[in-house]
Amino acid sequence: MRLANHTAPSGWRAESARRIEVHRKADFTLQINDTEGAPLVGAPVEVRLTRHAFLFGTCVNTALLHQNDENADQYRAHILHHFTGLVDEGSMKWQSIEKEQGHIDFSGADTLLEFAEKHGLPLRGHCLHWSKEKFARPWVKNLDDETLRAHALAHVDRMVAHTRGRVICWDAYNEMLDGTYFQDRLGPNFRAEVLQRAHAVDPDVPLFVNEYHIIDSDERVDQYLCLIRGLQAQGAPIHGIGVQAHAAERFAHRLDGEAPDLHPERAAPGDWHPLGVWRRLDALAATGLPIHFTEISAKSKCPEHRADGLEIFLRTAFAHPRVEAILLWGFWEHAHWLGEAAALVAADWTMLEPGRRVLDLWEKEWTTRETLLTDCGGRVRFRGFPGDYEVLTPVGAARAHLDKEPGNIVMIGITTEDLPKSPISDS
Repeated sequence: MRLANHTAPSGWRAESARRIEVHRKADFTLQINDTEGAPLVGAPVEVRLTRHAFLFGTCVNTALLHQNDENADQYRAHILHHFTGLVDEGSMKWQSIEKEQGHIDFSGADTLLEFAEKHGLPLRGHCLHWSKEKFARPWVKNLDDETLRAHALAHVDRMVAHTRGRVICWDAYNEMLDGTYFQDRLGPNFRAEVLQRAHAVDPDVPLFVNEYHIIDSDERVDQYLCLIRGLQAQGAPIHGIGVQAHAAERFAHRLDGEAPDLHPERAAPGDWHPLGVWRRLDALAATGLPIHFTEISAKSKCPEHRADGLEIFLRTAFAHPRVEAILLWGFWEHAHWLGEAAALVAADWTMLEPGRRVLDLWEKEWTTRETLLTDCGGRVRFRGFPGDYEVLTPVGAARAHLDKEPGNIVMIGITTEDLPKSPISDS
């Protein structure tokens, strides 16, 4: 069943829509002046959202980003057309930066840093350290403990300094609930030391922890909260909570493509039900920290199945007020860590059903496009999603960034240069 075709939401879907209306949209008032600076009175005005303020992004394969061929061109174009934020898939990790001891290679990371800066796309740093032994380079494992500590902290210093002012946050320590390699070798305070060191190098960059198997498990949420509080008790600065969801198809699997009505007794612990996910997110949000869905994917040989899972996930995640970012962990069949069965876009660049479903939400359902009439003072009022807007009138157009700040009146000065020709006319 294609969830996107439902015209009368009920149960969890209606609750999701209500939450999105309340938490994601804002009331805007625009004061529109003509090219002479006078209020534009009694004129039709079209307002169009062109880029969400909400960070909806993807991880990026920097090797592909660096190439000069048709696939690389398509890859870059897809990113620029559909996403509002990025994260590095692998080239900022220690095992990529320093494959051999003392041989530092920023080339992959710099490719993405420069791409993000050129196109004004927020970039998450990922990750300073990864707790699992299998991801440590052989030369790292061969170091004695004292030398390992020095090298591990030097990497933190190097990466945070190199990206200072160029990333919006860092996943400082990755997957600590199931990885204890550095802690086992360097002691129970090393994790907190990494966060303290990163904060000392750049006090302005928010530091996140990042974990998987969270949204479907009350027990894991409790463990995650215990980890966060323990680090904070050690003096570690933690500014945000990262949550991975690499099995979003389970929303559809558990719910047979459609969630039951929103009744608490139907949302058992462990269920991938929206109500259970909201409850767990509420528990994380009680820390007062923002939540980023850092790594999202769905794997199924059936495109409809993974499309259903992704849609239910996105409707659930976007509806929670403490969620500030959602990033897919890949989209193209030939650059997805889970391969063809997780792709949103096929190898030949045709859009698959999961890709269509995702983009229908972000670019059709969760967008704002209104045609309004200015009042006697040249003002229009509407409710929409925060972000970048084009404002089109019969005499010209303008661009504006609208924030979710209640009561603000945004002044719009119409121009006739370097903007799309208005489709609105006096005739």
